[in-house]
Amino acid sequence: MASPSPTAPMNLSMLVFRAINHHSKCREKSKLRYMPVHHSGPGCAKPCVIHMPDIVLPLDHRGAALALRDYRSDAQAIIGRCRCGYVCNAIYFHFADHGDKKRAAALKVMSKELVKLERDDIDSEMRIMVQLQSFGFDAPRASRHIVRWETAECPRNYYILTEYVANGSLSSYMHKVHERAAKDLLAAYPNLSSKDLGKAIGYWMLFHVALPIFGSILKGLVFLHTQDVCHLDIDPFNVAIRQDREAVFIDFGSSQLLDGRMLVGAGRHTPAIKAKVTYRSPELKSNARARTNYINFVARNHGNMSLRDEYDQIPQGFDGRASDLYSTGVMGFEILLYGFQFDGFLGNNFVSSASNPMWHSAVLAHHEGSCAGLTCVFCLHGIQLPSFAWDLLVQIIGKDPRQRGTSLDAARRWEAGLADLRKTPPVVPDLCHPNAYARLAAHLAPSA
Repeated sequence: MASPSPTAPMNLSMLVFRAINHHSKCREKSKLRYMPVHHSGPGCAKPCVIHMPDIVLPLDHRGAALALRDYRSDAQAIIGRCRCGYVCNAIYFHFADHGDKKRAAALKVMSKELVKLERDDIDSEMRIMVQLQSFGFDAPRASRHIVRWETAECPRNYYILTEYVANGSLSSYMHKVHERAAKDLLAAYPNLSSKDLGKAIGYWMLFHVALPIFGSILKGLVFLHTQDVCHLDIDPFNVAIRQDREAVFIDFGSSQLLDGRMLVGAGRHTPAIKAKVTYRSPELKSNARARTNYINFVARNHGNMSLRDEYDQIPQGFDGRASDLYSTGVMGFEILLYGFQFDGFLGNNFVSSASNPMWHSAVLAHHEGSCAGLTCVFCLHGIQLPSFAWDLLVQIIGKDPRQRGTSLDAARRWEAGLADLRKTPPVVPDLCHPNAYARLAAHLAPSA
């Protein structure tokens, strides 16, 4: 789970101090105080109220607890919204230490009522997380691409606590880097045209930000798949970026373990896989339709169908690893083109099923050389990606899952492409000033 930059140490100490004093007056967990916070509800269509824990949330018998911000007055108290609740900024500490040893954390608060309405399987998410990383904030780290975590619950909510991730989600990180780079470059070269500025930032972000981060994402995907875990909801909001710019996978609410046939999504009782439309693979969409058809068939023929009739309707499943690769490839095009933002081309919105539904066809046509130069955005604006990136990304967004290869093969090819790129520095257009790209290097500092 991602969270914003931590506050100053004095503010953290005061937050923990307030929580310790509050807990001394209310020692029993049953006396947990709540604060009502409005939520848009299922499908953002049924507004409701989430009862958020107020000031402090005791976690376990060891004296671990969370100090929470004031939702009424602190703009950083709530990091983001999820289907069943909110993600909050928190401080993890032990009462025995009086807050001397504290760690920044993110707390996912899920209303039990909304979980039931959304039919989310919390137990399944827990099984996935146990498979990837041992329970507890003090557990040895299994992989740098997975966060440490703990869970708790109360009469009203389920809680999932994860480590603080310095740079937030991949989406917010790319936005932040682009915004700072644009501001700095425009201040230094105020006479730059919109297109020149967009290309200067675009190529800098491509070679120095997007390519290395995407390599880290592929390495994290290898770890998931070697643990027989398929994420199934990979997008820029479910990947976070550490301070060292390593990618971390978060939110395993839609994830599944591979079955004996190395498939996911099969069987009568497997829950529907919830993922954002733009990043869904063709086979995931087909599986969703098959499950809907099966549910409708059972409802229509309840008590009047044979086992054979039912068996013919049961979803047969698909290769979740190949589906993850497809989603990762879609995300790859999004972040590689993110920095190219000028009149006529918005790289951050290029990959979109809503605003640009033909993006997939445009990419394939340009790669195959069958595009029309006057209408192809890449030819028209002279945007070039490294050949190894084009080849790999086009392969893993193919419609046939058998032709996409494996995450391990993709990670190796990407690393080899980056190594070759380092030997021969990329030639990018000198769009403004010889020192323009050097000025942008400051934005690669850990604080970016």
